[in-house]
Amino acid sequence: MKYNINEDFLVFKPDNEHAFFYIKLISDKIEKFSLDTHKFIKLDNNEVLKPYYGNGFFEQAYVSPLLTLYIKHKKNKVELTSIDRGAFYKFLSNNTYFLLYNDKFFKIQSLKSLKKIFSNKKKEIKASYESYRKLYKNNNDLFMIKLITNIDIQYSIE
Repeated sequence: MKYNINEDFLVFKPDNEHAFFYIKLISDKIEKFSLDTHKFIKLDNNEVLKPYYGNGFFEQAYVSPLLTLYIKHKKNKVELTSIDRGAFYKFLSNNTYFLLYNDKFFKIQSLKSLKKIFSNKKKEIKASYESYRKLYKNNNDLFMIKLITNIDIQYSIE
């Protein structure tokens, strides 16, 4: 099974030697699926998720009793040209992060949006952000997971 992030749908290739094609699965019939260690679930649409909803599949990247981090994976297709290769496409990640906290969804756009949600933990959030800053440039998803994990730990210490 594969997940087409650019078009936001699942495809399945039958497991036999004569299968030459993929089958596009009906998204409305799927509630959840896993690919390797990544767990995706279909969330109910709401005002916060609506602009990013697509087929409703979001990766459940971090789960605790206090909060859950969801990632909406998206890739933007950019057409490039070169003299020796001609026209070709490059796919750039454009993931969006959502936090479920106190039964409410929040879009995480920046450090500022996290500080707004957890206003009594501004120093701790800034310290965590600073310690993972290098990771932000290389692996944005892992950066966000570590940052949310630290916030969760701070709240569980109280």
